[in-house]
Amino acid sequence: MRNFGSIRVLCALALLAGAATLKAQTPSPNDPAITALSVMGVVSELKLDTRQVIVITAAGNQVTVTLSDRTVYMRIPPGEKTKDKFIKIAPADFAAGDSVFARGRMSDDRRSMPALEFYVMSKGDIAEKKERERSEWSKRGIAGNVPAPAAAPKPAAAAAPAPSGANGPASGPAPEKRYTVTFSVNIQNLLNNTNLSQPIGNLSSPQFGESISTAGSFGFGPSGSAAAGNRRIQLQVRFGF
Repeated sequence: MRNFGSIRVLCALALLAGAATLKAQTPSPNDPAITALSVMGVVSELKLDTRQVIVITAAGNQVTVTLSDRTVYMRIPPGEKTKDKFIKIAPADFAAGDSVFARGRMSDDRRSMPALEFYVMSKGDIAEKKERERSEWSKRGIAGNVPAPAAAPKPAAAAAPAPSGANGPASGPAPEKRYTVTFSVNIQNLLNNTNLSQPIGNLSSPQFGESISTAGSFGFGPSGSAAAGNRRIQLQVRFGF
């Protein structure tokens, strides 16, 4: 149960990382980011004198989170999924723009909440995670052609003078034919890493935060999908004459 809870927190913050810019809009009355026991969003303002944090959800709703001496502060390092890998931080170790997930008892008007747990994924960590994922995808997508060098043409032989005879001049040698062989190799996902689909984002689902399928269908040819990212090695030989 503790591992499931930590994965749920991590996936919630990962979903928030995709919304880098919050657009002003009419607050939604049924915001999935606000529940009776939690809120997730981005820190828009810190009020140090009152120990309050203004959190804006992806839907544009605003919740005032009140911190206290009982609040536990944790930072989620990029890529970590278990709670024992989370890092305990001080109350001042976060800033505006960081993605947060707070637990506590939400008020009836869904506008304020005293936090018992406060999880943070900083802007710098999110940028680092995106850059690492971009680098991994570039490595997985190795593809190219390795053509074999074409055979060097042979120098043309000089034609010998045709002897004259009773039947006329003799014919010269037949022209040589040139042949080429080209080998090509196409490789995709050389290390055969598993590419999972997006995690389930429905908070009411028992599988929230889990990826239960790959990014696409499996296989080669028209029935397969390049989005699945399965390892593919294709060999091709071309003979020219």
